[in-house]
Amino acid sequence: MPTPRRHIHSLPLPPLGRADHNLVHLLPVYKTLVHRQPAVTRTVKKWSEEAEEALKDCFNTTLWDVFSDAHGEDIDSLTHCLTDYINFCVENTVPTRTVRSFSNSKPWITPDIKALLKEKRRAFVSGNKEELKSVQRELRRMIRKGKDCYRRKMEHQLQQNNICGVWKGLKSHLGLQ
Repeated sequence: MPTPRRHIHSLPLPPLGRADHNLVHLLPVYKTLVHRQPAVTRTVKKWSEEAEEALKDCFNTTLWDVFSDAHGEDIDSLTHCLTDYINFCVENTVPTRTVRSFSNSKPWITPDIKALLKEKRRAFVSGNKEELKSVQRELRRMIRKGKDCYRRKMEHQLQQNNICGVWKGLKSHLGLQ
């Protein structure tokens, strides 16, 4: 007969205070998702009005005839060359940021919410109770707004019959991915 799988490991501890019974510390045997999967580091483009204007200026000053003259009738090489040039312009004008995402990050957490969490931590450390209350109120409002936006996104994917996107969203929401 196979041995049963143990999901919890127990450790006996001494009694707490003058209690007449021992404590039991229960530890899960499994590794949580955040420990099983490492953080993913990605680089993302930070698009802004200034970056778009700089990219437009780059394209406006480009002599596009040079590309067509150099490649003649070969449409494949012309397409490859233009794509490389456009990517080169985007890399030089649009700033990039390095972002770490963890496996237990919720999809509705935005940079604004992260900034409010940092502000809440700062208000807690400073001991200012009034500021802490106002930041907590604002944080609850922003989380509610983020969840609502995410819900609308999921509903839109359902309306567009994007079942794969819906399942990915549900799995990440439930912590299964």
